[in-house]
Amino acid sequence: PLLTFLVPEHKTNRTSGFVTVRRTQRPDLRPVTLRGVEVASAARCVADSARICRREEDARALTISSLQRRVTSEDHLYAELLAGPVRFSAAVRAGIVQFQAGAWSISEVDLLKALATSSILPPVMPNPVLRLPSGEILPTPDAWIDDVGLAIQLHSRTYHARDQDWASTVMVHGELGAAVVTVIGVTPHQLRLDPDPFVRRAERAHLAIPRRG
Repeated sequence: PLLTFLVPEHKTNRTSGFVTVRRTQRPDLRPVTLRGVEVASAARCVADSARICRREEDARALTISSLQRRVTSEDHLYAELLAGPVRFSAAVRAGIVQFQAGAWSISEVDLLKALATSSILPPVMPNPVLRLPSGEILPTPDAWIDDVGLAIQLHSRTYHARDQDWASTVMVHGELGAAVVTVIGVTPHQLRLDPDPFVRRAERAHLAIPRRG
């Protein structure tokens, strides 16, 4: 269904076409008005939608994406989780924790987990702010290994929430390359199918680049 309506608990649950009517004992305490229609708050919408996701991965992705796009805030989501049912809320909590750790998408979570398995690579920084000696700010890569200046970039039209289109990814590579930064890429599909070859490639790149400090 495309639309979900929350009604008092004495009403009836039903689905018709693209509309679902759901009973609730907990009216939204912070509704907003859009074009004269009262709708649930963003935190309530995200939490409710995540709870009914069939896959935990989808629920975490929804949570991280909503926070990254500033649709809602961590505080509002936590308040919604405390007020709502505990059942099916674990994935939302996990998404908040992963966002606080620096991940901007579920694919970045997979990337950081894969790189953390390496016994060679130092700690990896997610989404760093990079500046040239002149003070100019460079595009932000998905991950950064600071001791050698190695940038890692996800290549995905679907999962990379920060990029508005494919040209953005190309721009990131071009500007980092112009600043003499080594960039290696990987797709979300590769990370999920078999992350080990990519981790070995990152290790080889890290060992091949002179230490820059």
